[in-house]
Amino acid sequence: MKVLINCIPLLTKLTGVGVYTLELSKKLLQPKGLHEYIFYYGYASSKLFTFSGSRKSEVVQVTKKIFKNIPCGRQIIKNIFNNIRLRDVDLYFEPNFIPNIKIKTRATVTTVHDFSFTVREWIPKDRYEFFNENFFKEIYKSHIIISPSEFIKKEVLDKLTFPEERVVTIHHGIDHAVFNQNHTDYAGQNSLRGNIKKLGNYLLFVGALQPRKNVKGLIQAYTSLPGSFHKDFQLLLVGYEGWNHGDISEMIATNKNIHIYDSIENNNELAELYRKASLFVFPSFYEGFGFPPLEAMACGCPVVASNTSSIPEICGDAAYYIDPHNVESIANGILRVTEDENLRKKLIQKGLERVKLFTWETSAQKHREVFESVLGL
Repeated sequence: MKVLINCIPLLTKLTGVGVYTLELSKKLLQPKGLHEYIFYYGYASSKLFTFSGSRKSEVVQVTKKIFKNIPCGRQIIKNIFNNIRLRDVDLYFEPNFIPNIKIKTRATVTTVHDFSFTVREWIPKDRYEFFNENFFKEIYKSHIIISPSEFIKKEVLDKLTFPEERVVTIHHGIDHAVFNQNHTDYAGQNSLRGNIKKLGNYLLFVGALQPRKNVKGLIQAYTSLPGSFHKDFQLLLVGYEGWNHGDISEMIATNKNIHIYDSIENNNELAELYRKASLFVFPSFYEGFGFPPLEAMACGCPVVASNTSSIPEICGDAAYYIDPHNVESIANGILRVTEDENLRKKLIQKGLERVKLFTWETSAQKHREVFESVLGL
């Protein structure tokens, strides 16, 4: 079969959707030659790449050489190549909520990661308006909807008039070659080691600093703990400053024991932060899947996580659960796991077992089966 994958999420700094698109696409290409995949970046290419790699396909390079002095020439040639490459595509796979690429195919499969876009307090106004105007109108072009968890599948069935047999749950994976207990050498490690040494023992959070992630609740919980605890454990927040982060920034500025890393060189560096952390805390209000808790588990770090949305489904019995709406619950969870060494060991061991269930190879195979099934192969 000939499959078109929308890879526009790869052209910016990778978020959860970008990671999903990249890792899944890499695994779909294996075994080589089984099916034909075309990657769409505003133009169609046979090459898979990300913002951090080459953004110039063979099409763009040829365009620059031949049409650099001709007005609109580049767009003309891109359209020509698009029409050639997109001819006879069997299936359009949209990994990013809204199937809005204009193309005639036998089938369309769309991944709906969550419904956070329906909550005005969690996203910017323009994003809220765009999704609510376009998602519910375009999603019915899909023959199959893929959800990353049973929790999101239930939301799909509750919010959309989609028959249950056309909604398929496929869990994501994590990169076990990177997220594991093995310490590795890589560029930038010396500076990272220096920063970790200065921190000493630390609690870790990974994710965008925005309302849905409940970073504010985490900081309030940490601040409520005794001063002696702050001396023993710093709080490290790893993530970019997302929408409406002003209150969070102000809270951090007043506490010298709270630190932010807003720029991580690569996943190897992130994995090292997981490995060295005393505890990973994930008090998010709402997740469709949630990569960070699994990444932390794979690196041998005990996890405290929310008891809401998809998180218990994904983390199973390998996390200590707290109520993200209750600051005292978050604080008590942090204290419980940091003070109880036997509990820490149990969580670490259960976490290492739990993450074995989540691989991109398995996820890609299940996606491939959905593609083949909807086309009757």
